Amino acid sequence: MPESRYGLACRRIARSSRALAEDEPDTGDPASPPSHPPLPGRGTRAEAHEGSEIAANASSIPERPRTPSPRDAAPRRAAFLDRDGVINVDHGYVWRQEDFDFVPGVLQAAAALHERGYLLVVATNQSGIGRGRYSEAQFHALTGWMRERFAAAGAPLAGVYFCPHHPTDAVGAYRTPCPCRKPEPGMLLAAARDLDLDLSRSVFFGDTANDLVAARAAGIPARVLLGKDGAAIPPAPAERGLATALYRDLAAAVCAGDFGSIEPARHGAARCGIESADD
Repeated sequence: MPESRYGLACRRIARSSRALAEDEPDTGDPASPPSHPPLPGRGTRAEAHEGSEIAANASSIPERPRTPSPRDAAPRRAAFLDRDGVINVDHGYVWRQEDFDFVPGVLQAAAALHERGYLLVVATNQSGIGRGRYSEAQFHALTGWMRERFAAAGAPLAGVYFCPHHPTDAVGAYRTPCPCRKPEPGMLLAAARDLDLDLSRSVFFGDTANDLVAARAAGIPARVLLGKDGAAIPPAPAERGLATALYRDLAAAVCAGDFGSIEPARHGAARCGIESADD
């Protein structure tokens, strides 16, 4: 299977995730065609290398009319969020609602980012699908519920992107290297094309070095390393300059408002009215 097709698989899955916000049915089948064809000139690198196949798929589905927005005039900045360990406590292969515990303050912090003009985008490795721990349909069901919680908090998610593959510890077609799996930047680049993002003005919040490596490869200058599950301020990565700021959790980072400081900020977030894991 050519490398470009790996990106296409993740692209289709990402698009079906976005369909949840539009009340469209999702089959959960990775072989299903995307809900909508790619917009001209905004395809992923995968589509550029498989033009004939994509063109055939796109020609069978009419383009949905899109109402222009004043914000379409220029690319927008985004706040990218990893999921497990940043949004929710990482209990390991979380796919059930009853196991999904939000990190304290994450919804309020996301709402504050939205108010500051950031589009909120989730980019998450989900090899639990490839390992057979849960299905794509089960992931989509949980994602739909998570989207509802974000929206209710005033923090609508502009996109949710995930990669179900793993190069060695997955089964069937999921066992493959993939340019969408972090530390590769595929999900971030796809989001930039789908959502008209200016990555040079964006920020990534993650809890692992792989998150930050993906962000750097995508050209995101602000790369904030958060403590896993909001438990503690993380140590700086071994590679100098990989993280531009260190915080205990998203709430503390948003409260401080400084995503480019090299030295870790060690204050809590209660002073700006956001509940944090350390308060």
